[in-house]
Amino acid sequence: MIPPISAEGDRPAPPHPRPAAGRAGAAWLASLVGLVILAFLLYRADRRALLDLLVTFGWAGTLCMVLLRILPVATSAEGWAVVLRALAVPATWRSLFWPRLVGDYVNILLPVAHVGGEVARGLMVIARGAPRAAVTASILVDMTFALLALVAFVLIALALLAGLGREADWWLLAVAVVAACFILGVFYLLQRRGAGLLLGLSARLFGGEAAALHQGWAECERLLSTLYRDRRVVLRASGWRLLAWFAGALEIGVAVFWITDFPGWAAILAMEGVAQIFRNAGFAIPAALGAQEAGYVVGARLVGLPAEVGLALAVIKRARDLLIGVPVLCLWQWRWLRRWRPGGGGGGTTA
Repeated sequence: MIPPISAEGDRPAPPHPRPAAGRAGAAWLASLVGLVILAFLLYRADRRALLDLLVTFGWAGTLCMVLLRILPVATSAEGWAVVLRALAVPATWRSLFWPRLVGDYVNILLPVAHVGGEVARGLMVIARGAPRAAVTASILVDMTFALLALVAFVLIALALLAGLGREADWWLLAVAVVAACFILGVFYLLQRRGAGLLLGLSARLFGGEAAALHQGWAECERLLSTLYRDRRVVLRASGWRLLAWFAGALEIGVAVFWITDFPGWAAILAMEGVAQIFRNAGFAIPAALGAQEAGYVVGARLVGLPAEVGLALAVIKRARDLLIGVPVLCLWQWRWLRRWRPGGGGGGTTA
């Protein structure tokens, strides 16, 4: 559960009842769709070859992936910090590393839609005394810049593949780019034209937790307009998010190098870009179950690698995420519970 914040902003409030039946039903249905996709991919794959690839990677490779995870989280945190500083909220990548990490693993491991992690990291920063409207606007802009950077990332991969004369299923790449642009356009229009529709929907899905971010939408809209007009913020924040996508591709590149013949960095970028588009498109599926696996299978086939390599990469990422995410989420909940208890010292600590 994402702990709610009291009106004072510095201490978690007691939980309040919220309608959960509809959300639980939708989550189960989305999870079922993801499981069906995953089962189909496993049925079509050579499971012996998949197991051999995972054994080849082993615990040493998994530990390497755990260490490499620092890079994309740190660069994503700096991109968010750029946006917050533009709103006069003091922030550095170090101060946002923990909220960013928790938000990522709420999205990756918990049965929530992709917005759940954004709500969690926003509430953590609000608990430190940051204005609600500024935090809400910063998260929406940060998500937009992440999608914008993903489009640029896939286009760079496409250009590199073409420049190197690599064979690829170009129609798949074109579809991926169009899909990413569509997601980006819809998300941006909802912010600018939806008059709070995004956060209103989040409040209905997540109850009081997201309702905390829904307050003061008029001020949030004003801040959004200010941020999108500031070209320096757009370029710097998008640049950091682009670096984060490259850092994520580095993780995949190391894994591919470990388990099979290395196809080159252009192919790695294309494969990671397609996989991330699939993951973002499957935002409604808890933990992107099935969507992430399908993305890596399609990405692998796109650059001429066996589907089993793509599935192995998805499983490796799941294992890495469990090793990092379970301790992170347990520590996060423990810290929230400490602050929630009477005399828990919520005034000066951060979750």
